[in-house]
Amino acid sequence: MLGAGSHPRRGLRLGGHLPVQAPRPAHQPTDPVGCDKRGRRAVTALPAGGRRTAATDAGAGAPRSGFVIHRDDLEYELISSLNHNAEDEGSVHRLVDRHRTGDPRCEFLTGVYRMEPGMTHPLHLHADSAEFYYVLSGTALFTLAGERFEAGPGTAMYIPAGVSHAIRTGGTHGMELLYSFSTPDLRGVGTRWL
Repeated sequence: MLGAGSHPRRGLRLGGHLPVQAPRPAHQPTDPVGCDKRGRRAVTALPAGGRRTAATDAGAGAPRSGFVIHRDDLEYELISSLNHNAEDEGSVHRLVDRHRTGDPRCEFLTGVYRMEPGMTHPLHLHADSAEFYYVLSGTALFTLAGERFEAGPGTAMYIPAGVSHAIRTGGTHGMELLYSFSTPDLRGVGTRWL
């Protein structure tokens, strides 16, 4: 967990391991802090004592490094362009998914969803994936399995596959939440609009 005022590019510690810059192929241009054009920075975890762990410890086919990314380095995407529903409002930063990680064993998708005041994420369900929400800022009216409630920062919601849900922001407050699916790609969630 990042401490107050910390930033992924300034001394982030991953599970007690200090990330270090992994070698980059010559064809991947980087900016001054070592991020490639997608805003990713490869890291290799070193134990606190500094001894390198062999990449094969994770098993055959495992990625050799993870990455550190800051959401401000990514463009927001309109959610309607991702799910092809013009009535769906708001925008997302897709932070981690199988495509971004390049890891065929990545089993989840997570990102940040932002809605401005007066926007709607219409009633729908995901037949093939559970979903998780964690409200980061603002407030909104949520509908979950037919029940309506207002939720603000610090509220976590688990939405099982097949359970209907919707979000509506009020006229004066927007909202930002962290979302995660139990599938690595949006094509695998089985969205059905109600």
